Amino acid sequence: MSNNPTRTELTLQRNWILGGYTAEFSVSTEIAPHQASDVLDHAARALQTHICHKGSFTHLNNIKGRDPLDTLMLKEAPALTGEELFAVGGRIATGSSESGFVWDPFHYSCTTRFDHFEGARTIVHSTHITQTASIPEWLPWWLLGAVAPIEPSYFRLGLEFFTSRFVITRLSFIPIVTDSFFLEVLDGALSCKLKIERPFWKPTNPFETVPILRQLASDLQKVCGLSLSTTFYQELLSQGRFSA
Repeated sequence: MSNNPTRTELTLQRNWILGGYTAEFSVSTEIAPHQASDVLDHAARALQTHICHKGSFTHLNNIKGRDPLDTLMLKEAPALTGEELFAVGGRIATGSSESGFVWDPFHYSCTTRFDHFEGARTIVHSTHITQTASIPEWLPWWLLGAVAPIEPSYFRLGLEFFTSRFVITRLSFIPIVTDSFFLEVLDGALSCKLKIERPFWKPTNPFETVPILRQLASDLQKVCGLSLSTTFYQELLSQGRFSA
């Protein structure tokens, strides 16, 4: 568990056009190198469990990757090139010599792209994989944080969830993004952000109601001591506009 100070911030705003409110919750902390690999490992396995089908990314219903402009840390990691769901890079051993391993850079990413609508309540996105030739074909992507010898230097996760809403101007239901979660690990730092939009003034906690976010919050609690679920909900209630 990390002993470094954790910085949290929550902003709450009234949605004057659609009603209800929007909330944005940010957390950042410093982590040790071994914790970075653990965070990557847990996040990849959570994706494999909740988002993938039989270990492979296929078409996603009411889920997409983050917008290219939605980054938390703009440093040495490659820029986003699309709606990025998952990206990891660093160096990987591709051979050995008398002095040790022979290292090469590696990168793996999955982006999403709008594909089609299914009825009025479901939006479908296709997925597109990019990976360097240095990653062995036999190595599953969800083990990139667990196998050795691999040294990840950056990792990003971006999830945007759609909810079907009735839009008066269209007199019909359409899927709109109501929950977004971003996680980044880079240069010994971890940052994450949750953004939600709700049509009514009622407290809500996606870290409890969205399965993959519930698992990620639990894993981050174990790995580096971040109490995302409890902290978010307490700070939301502390705004004074809700009753539990």
